[in-house]
Amino acid sequence: MQADIPIQPNESDEVRALRQLAQIGGWCVTHTTDGRHAENSLHKIKATNGYGRAVDLAAREAPGWDTEALLRINEQVLQVLPLSMISELIYGGLGGICVKNGRIVDCLTVYGPIVMAAHHNHVHLAVIAGFTYNGSQGVPMPDNPDLPNITGPVSLHLCVDSNGNCTGYYIFSEKTAELHTFGDGAKIHYYGRSEVLGA
Repeated sequence: MQADIPIQPNESDEVRALRQLAQIGGWCVTHTTDGRHAENSLHKIKATNGYGRAVDLAAREAPGWDTEALLRINEQVLQVLPLSMISELIYGGLGGICVKNGRIVDCLTVYGPIVMAAHHNHVHLAVIAGFTYNGSQGVPMPDNPDLPNITGPVSLHLCVDSNGNCTGYYIFSEKTAELHTFGDGAKIHYYGRSEVLGA
C-alpha cells in the first residue's frame, strides 16, 4: 500500500486543500513541493501562505504504471472539480484527459512527449490561485469489483461547442463495443454494460 508523502513545511493553502480533496477521494499524494520539479512548475511557485499549487496523485491500493486506478483518478478529478478551477491536469496513460488553464486539451500538443512520458505512474493536478476545498463537492464512489470496467483499446471523442470549449466526451471500447459518455455536450447518454464511475 502506498502512503502519502509527509507534509512539507512550505506547503501553501492550495496544496493543503488538494490534500483534503485527495483524502476524501481516497487518493495518495506522492509529491507536493518536493521532488525533481522545475523551479517554475506549479509545484514550486509562490502561492497563498506558502508554495505550490500542484500535487501528484496515485492510487493508494494499486500503485503502478498506466493502471485502471490512475485513469479513474484522472476521470474523478474532472467529475469533482469545475474545469475553471483546474490549471493543469496531466495523465499519460491510455484514455487520459489533460487540462490546461480550464480547458480540455490535446495532451501531446500542449504538454509534449517528454512531459507526457513522465506521467504514466501518477496524475498531476494543479489548481488556480486561491483554490479551496471544503468537502462539499462529492467524490465519485470507489470502483465496485462486482461490476466489469470498460476495457481497451478505447477511443476518446471530445464534444466541443462553437467557442471551442469541451462540453463532454464519448469513450468507445473497440474490444467490447461499449459506449460511455460524460457531460452535457454528449447528446447520447448510454453506458453499456460496464460500471461508469460517477454516472
